Amino acid sequence: MAQTPETSTGHTYTVRSLSWTSGLHAGSPEESRTRSAETVTFSEPGANWMRLHFGGFNLGPGSFLLITSLLDGAQQRLDQTSIEQWNHTSAVFNGSALRVDLHVSPSDEQAHVSIAELRAGRFSRQADAAEAGARLLATPLSCNGLDDRVASADPAVSRNFYDRGTPGSPNFYVGCTSWIGANGAHLAAGHCGIDRLTMIEFNVPPSGPDGVPVFAHPDDQYPVDLSSIVTTGSGQAEDWAVFEVFPNSNTGLLPEQVQGGYYRVSNETATSGNAVRVVGYGLDAVPAGTGTNPQPGPNADSQTLQEDVGSFGNSVGTRHSVSEVDIAIDNSGSPMIDVATNVSMGILTRGGALDVGAWGDVFRIMCSGGGQAFFSQALQDALNNLPGTNTVYVDASHPSPTEDGTVFDPYDTLAEGLSNTPAHGTLSIVEGAYPGTVTISNPIRITAPVGRVSIGGPGAPASVQPAPAALAADEARLSVPSSFMLNGNYPNPFNPDTRISFSIPETGRVVIVVYNVLGKEVVRLLDRDLAAGQHTVSFDGAGLPTGPYLYRVGWRDLSVSRMMLLLK
Repeated sequence: MAQTPETSTGHTYTVRSLSWTSGLHAGSPEESRTRSAETVTFSEPGANWMRLHFGGFNLGPGSFLLITSLLDGAQQRLDQTSIEQWNHTSAVFNGSALRVDLHVSPSDEQAHVSIAELRAGRFSRQADAAEAGARLLATPLSCNGLDDRVASADPAVSRNFYDRGTPGSPNFYVGCTSWIGANGAHLAAGHCGIDRLTMIEFNVPPSGPDGVPVFAHPDDQYPVDLSSIVTTGSGQAEDWAVFEVFPNSNTGLLPEQVQGGYYRVSNETATSGNAVRVVGYGLDAVPAGTGTNPQPGPNADSQTLQEDVGSFGNSVGTRHSVSEVDIAIDNSGSPMIDVATNVSMGILTRGGALDVGAWGDVFRIMCSGGGQAFFSQALQDALNNLPGTNTVYVDASHPSPTEDGTVFDPYDTLAEGLSNTPAHGTLSIVEGAYPGTVTISNPIRITAPVGRVSIGGPGAPASVQPAPAALAADEARLSVPSSFMLNGNYPNPFNPDTRISFSIPETGRVVIVVYNVLGKEVVRLLDRDLAAGQHTVSFDGAGLPTGPYLYRVGWRDLSVSRMMLLLK
């Protein structure tokens, strides 16, 4: 087992070859639930965080891995699909030891997994804090000599984790900021090593007293869809990235469904002097954190979510400037939010006082900066073409004075959106209430990327009426689904009730079973024949303890599993 340490900006990384392979395991039709077939534990003494990199695997439709941190008990469930979505890696776990349990489904044969590498990190910033402290004490901290940032609970903003490439270069890093747009896109700064971005995390806990980052629970970590990344890199004129993520492997949900937060965007010129709010995961060393080396060093607020309010300056070229707002390294990617409208005017990419050549300036607080405005045509195209070309946007609450169906100037009524959506195009509807009855006259796709959309209202019941021409097209067979599909459960998390929705294309027997995290059957919700179409089954968790539960929906010889979270 060879170890390869890599060091960058106070982080020491270890990539250890494991070459561990499980046995081949088969389920038994006589068994009624999955069973734990094999367990193994891996450790890296002194590590602050760990993750696994998988080699070959075959988990079939029902088997899965359950990975547990021996530090805090946090768990991640990975099946055949989610391992692929995680790019053959696990979530990032706090601590120095992990337990891996292979659970085999009764219907699977030759289930197995191999683990190629253990990746671990140790944060050792205190060694760099002496020089940083000397520079910090000799340099004004901010516009008024104070760091005015305050803790934030903004649900739309996430922290990034980078882990791609081969050992030999600093390929592991936690830092920089990203956020959710109103069309479900995630936006970030292009210069933050976007080519190595693999995971984003929400609801990040406080760092240690010495500034050592703590990772979010696996329920709040999302793998980046690497094929979705669109970026122009880190040029002065263009510095942005747009990407999508896969659902969380435990909950089966996207952050847009869980977080309940997002930002509308505007490509208008920011008004100089208007209040701007910047929220992100910048470094922090004021007041000084603890450590064994000379202080000051990073503290418990470092790389946690904080915000400050300042003013917009001038808009030049494709950039906005900001002033009188405290920002720091790793604020890059933060939304620049117009306080009056709560709309993001751009992506923060730089601080005006930063000397990027000096590590000692990493902890400096900058009182001016700027970033990428949405004037860039390439950036506009990247956002307007999500989830695909020929997308028309509707948003009843967007403050834009003009309407052209783009994400920047969406229509405010469904009627306008429908009349301007081309055949085989997409109508993207942002959260809100849309009264009246609408008629679909073209074969189109309808999506609600963020929040809950309701059509109709008091005195105008919800109604979507497909016209005959729409029903004749392949994409518009609205009455009978074309495939077996599990739509998930809502709400999630829930207390105590939730509804599981699914569709089947033909009449057949449907079985829905709920399991706890140990694989023990909790309740069999359904076991009977159903007609083709859309179906919803309710689950009541009133008598169950708080925690994650797995549910499996089976139709004929197919089955799909999802996680749901009961929070009391």
